Amino acid sequence: MANVIQLKRSSIAGRLPETANVQVGEPVVNLADRKVYTKNGSGSIIQIASGNLQGLADVSNATPTTNDVLTWTGSIWEPQAPTGSTANTILGVLVQNAYTGNGTGNTFVLTNSTSNANSLIVFVDSVLQEPLTNYTITGTTLTFTSAPVNGASIDVRYFAQDEFDIALGELNNVSNSTPLTGQALIWSGIQWAPSNVSTSANVTSVNGLTGVVTLTTSNISEGTNLYFTNARSRGALSVTGAGSYDSSTGVITITGGVTSVGGDTGAVSNAQLASAITSSGILTTANVTEDSNLYFTNARVSTAVSSQTLTNATFSANVTASYFVGDGSALTNISSTGATVLFQDARPSTTSSNVLWWQSNVGKLKVYYSDGSSAQWVDASPGGVTNYYTNVISQVTVTNETSSSSTYYPIITTSTSGNLTASNVTTTKLSFVPSTGTLTVTNLNTTSDATLKQEIKFIDNSVKILKKINPVSFKWKDTKKQSYGVLAQDLEKILPELVSENASGKTVSYLPLISLLIKAVQEQQEQIEKLKRKLNAN
Repeated sequence: MANVIQLKRSSIAGRLPETANVQVGEPVVNLADRKVYTKNGSGSIIQIASGNLQGLADVSNATPTTNDVLTWTGSIWEPQAPTGSTANTILGVLVQNAYTGNGTGNTFVLTNSTSNANSLIVFVDSVLQEPLTNYTITGTTLTFTSAPVNGASIDVRYFAQDEFDIALGELNNVSNSTPLTGQALIWSGIQWAPSNVSTSANVTSVNGLTGVVTLTTSNISEGTNLYFTNARSRGALSVTGAGSYDSSTGVITITGGVTSVGGDTGAVSNAQLASAITSSGILTTANVTEDSNLYFTNARVSTAVSSQTLTNATFSANVTASYFVGDGSALTNISSTGATVLFQDARPSTTSSNVLWWQSNVGKLKVYYSDGSSAQWVDASPGGVTNYYTNVISQVTVTNETSSSSTYYPIITTSTSGNLTASNVTTTKLSFVPSTGTLTVTNLNTTSDATLKQEIKFIDNSVKILKKINPVSFKWKDTKKQSYGVLAQDLEKILPELVSENASGKTVSYLPLISLLIKAVQEQQEQIEKLKRKLNAN
């Protein structure tokens, strides 16, 4: 059966219900806005219906559109409505149906028809049901996915459409300073604005045209803005100087100005002008005589360069000459007679006195020297290769890097003595990150040969020693990275030989702790086996 429900309501425009004052599924009406709200299962206030003005053919009061009309009645502005002083409004009326489940039936007939399951609020034993998941609706038939249990209380709430009349006086009045009876307001898309056209005197024709009129320049008379014509355009032009202008045709004739083109003087014909211009229509140097600005030629560049002295010149290409002359700093050991420098590992086959040999694989400069009785390649490197590398290393700057998150690769070499001539890195087997202090190696081996050790003793009471050590978890101050270990200050009191100190603080050698752990496992295993034997004996 249908029940009448007393609704909570408000007459203040724009006011929304407060969630604390509304139950789930309870409707609330705002009479000023003609909107209906409720609270959903999530506790949020949602709008579920609204009223739209019916019978007002000219205007929608809530959301007027461009060119909607309000008419001055002599006291207030009102929409023009065919029904006179009242207008019909459709508003959703809340209907409640109550049923009781029998454990087998899953269909129930509502008093009103609806086609949208989301427009219903359904409770079974006060539990809100999910539309389309727990129930569907077809017309007046409500169908549950599963039949409600016997005796279950079923509460169904929904809105049915109803009509009632409202007075046009409830619409917002629009005031005007000095309106005239019958004058209209037209909606501009932003606000109501007075119209100069009275509703009692509608336009019946435009320039003698009636019906739907499309205005063009052909039926609009000229005002201060004149239309374009060829005659007006040509009449607005004039020519001053050596030339003439025909306003009837718009042709301009130049009779003076240019005196010669490409050596041609007097009246220059089109053919003469064309011969002095390239195919692209531009004068070129081929037909323009030189003046103070000279044209480029190789001979002029050669003369200009050979007669000048270049100071601190920089060349981006190879420079070839029979010899070079230096000041003793830029081209050291190269004399005015010229010399050739060979860069290679093997001994050169050329044995000329003006040839120098840089032996690349050892970094030595050699000169072919003859003392009159014999000739050979002689080391010309001052101080030999040792002095060379000493000079190079002295130019290396060492920086204490602790903050970089880049991965560094330590240099490795096969050399065991002498000077470093080659070095390598391994990007996948050995690396170091300064910011975290992380050294990564694929496999770490420590020297443990018995022949290298002395005063070898077996460990006793390792469990007792380990019980004194306090393992801790911590974060490094600089990297905030979580880690585990021991405190060097604590370990120093128990095993001082495992603690060292450098400029950064105390350090711990963790590897020796492995031997204590091994021995502790052995001692505990012996205790386990003794206990087993006692248990078996009993």
